[in-house]
Amino acid sequence: MVTQAHEVPNRILQEDPQSVARMLKHIGIPVALVKQATVLSPDATESRPLERRIDAVFRVDTEEEPFLVALEVQRTDIESKFSTWLYYCSYLQEKHTLPVILMVLCDDHRVAVWASRARAFGPAAHKSMQLAPVVCGPRNVPKFLDAEQIANDLPLAAISVIVHSAGPDADEQMTVFAAALEAQPDGENKFTLADLVSAALSGTQAARTWSTIMLMTTSYPRSPLARALAEQVTEQVTATVTEQVTATVTEQVTATVTEHLMQEKLIRALELQSKPLTEADRRRIVACTDVDTLNRWFDRSFTVATAGELFDES
Repeated sequence: MVTQAHEVPNRILQEDPQSVARMLKHIGIPVALVKQATVLSPDATESRPLERRIDAVFRVDTEEEPFLVALEVQRTDIESKFSTWLYYCSYLQEKHTLPVILMVLCDDHRVAVWASRARAFGPAAHKSMQLAPVVCGPRNVPKFLDAEQIANDLPLAAISVIVHSAGPDADEQMTVFAAALEAQPDGENKFTLADLVSAALSGTQAARTWSTIMLMTTSYPRSPLARALAEQVTEQVTATVTEQVTATVTEQVTATVTEHLMQEKLIRALELQSKPLTEADRRRIVACTDVDTLNRWFDRSFTVATAGELFDES
């Protein structure tokens, strides 16, 4: 099943297709000056009853040559993925008559090492095919720790926050990234990136840190209810005199804010996908305070045809 943590990096890069070429340059792949980059259909289904879908596909036109980038997000080491990836690359090259680079994005170093080893396919007597992915992981994706550097490339900075979310500099990187976002003019891209990072970190140790950092910014979250809760946290923390009470209050209010952020994120995800909410749908989402349920509904929001189908547990 495609989860929000799996889908988010694709969505971030699709917001700015040229960021794929910049990512290749960051990890040492020589790419000529890019003239244009576009998102292509990820459908790799042929005339057979089995659907195959690549996470994301980009066409990059440089001054030297055009090529495709097939992007796959990989969170576990499943050996059968290599034969699937080989099929994707062959299919895309045949369909578009363009060379293909397979880029695999991993947020776990062990999985990144596994994915980076080239595989040869064929009988022992002779291997006719070989697949060598370009892997972006914690060891080669740069850390963005400078606000100016982040402002110059927000999509790649967001990917870096996700990839390094379990690393020793995660808190510092999230703090600097949030500050750089805060300095940007208000707009859909600014809030979308913040929400996408939140979705990608869901269920991880970094998720609570990110929620707390977002809570302390002045322009996010945008919902009146979450904004009111942010003010409430500030007042309560200011009024608290002992460290023990401060920690307790902060934890309780942060948990409450997390619920409302999840509600807001789910509603925005449906709206961005043009899946209208009825007033009853909206009331049901706002009334739900179980984060696991909200996470499950968020995951399903990418696969259901209408908002109402979110609640069908049959």
